[in-house]
Amino acid sequence: MWSLFGWTVGDYSGVLSVFAAPQQCSIEGFRQLLNVECDTAIVAANLIGVCGFVVIMCICIVVIKRRYALHFTTRFDI
Repeated sequence: MWSLFGWTVGDYSGVLSVFAAPQQCSIEGFRQLLNVECDTAIVAANLIGVCGFVVIMCICIVVIKRRYALHFTTRFDI
């Protein structure tokens, strides 16, 4: 079965070399900017993303609420 993946070494030592390769962080530039480990940079990026989303949603709600209130106060103003 392993020969389907291209590992033709009899003792399958080639399999370990594939998984032992050093992995680079997916957000390496941001990690270097913060000078932290990759896991911490990913948590920080997710936190920034979620907080940004919440801020944008709050702004949208305020804008929609003001437009709704303005629409009905000018429409039914007696």
